[in-house]
Amino acid sequence: MKEHTEEVFLEAYAQTGNATGAMQIARPELAKNVANNAAHRMLQKPDVQAKLEAKLQRMSNQALKTIKSSLTSENEQIATSSAKWVVEQVHGKAINRNVNLNGTVSVEDILSII
Repeated sequence: MKEHTEEVFLEAYAQTGNATGAMQIARPELAKNVANNAAHRMLQKPDVQAKLEAKLQRMSNQALKTIKSSLTSENEQIATSSAKWVVEQVHGKAINRNVNLNGTVSVEDILSII
């Protein structure tokens, strides 16, 4: 039971980053405050920390392989879309704004600003 709870907790925590929620998935019978305390205790254990670090490293490596494969795809549309996604993850989404201004400005108006 303990190992199963630990495995389920680690998987859910690695996916969500929510320790209390992960503990509630592993042990649904626990009230939120009890799950919070249990999750905190679980994350204090050196062996759990090591397993979590290893799991996150594996997930990171897999994500990097997938991104690299997409970026180097022979399909130009996939490669371009993937490159755009990577840039958006690093720098945030670009905001496109098209502004049309119609008006009349005199030379005097421009000179008065200068």
